[in-house]
Amino acid sequence: MKKLILFLLSFVCISALADEVKPLNYTKAPEWTDFCETGYENAVYKQSSDLFNIFSFVKAERAKKNYWAQRRESFEKYLKTCNELSDNAKSACYDDLKRIENEKNSVYKIQREHLLYETNMERHKY
Repeated sequence: MKKLILFLLSFVCISALADEVKPLNYTKAPEWTDFCETGYENAVYKQSSDLFNIFSFVKAERAKKNYWAQRRESFEKYLKTCNELSDNAKSACYDDLKRIENEKNSVYKIQREHLLYETNMERHKY
């Protein structure tokens, strides 16, 4: 009987303590691959111009790689800043970084659709 009472008493104490413990408000660090277009995760910025720049598809691909390379660099700088903060501030910083990158992706998508529309209009102009 004493063991049962002791067990119930310890169970009540543990559940009372569990109610007081609040989980940390922790957000997982975002990863670049969550925002980057597939195939451009490790894009490297190239400023060089060469013979192949006369082909529009090469020029367009180089511009696209440079865009994602600059975005990655910006993302990594911001992430590094977030990682240096305290845990509570870190979560808010991660959330802000995710919001910023999602907004950039939305703008990028609109710009790409606009460019495709303009290109299509030019093709059917004549």
